[in-house]
Amino acid sequence: MRLSDVFGHLDLAVFPIVGLICFATVFAAAVWRIFRADKKSMRYAAHMALHDDCESFEGESE
Repeated sequence: MRLSDVFGHLDLAVFPIVGLICFATVFAAAVWRIFRADKKSMRYAAHMALHDDCESFEGESE
């Protein structure tokens, strides 16, 4: 039995549905994490690329 025979008999409509479910799960987890994060850690992450040493940012004020 060749591989093309195996895939020829499969119902391939399942794969897009599984992919959509995986994408929706990861997207929902990312949104959940963003909205659950505290403002201090978000401010730290937002300014991380702007400062050479990230530890000194905690004491700074805007």
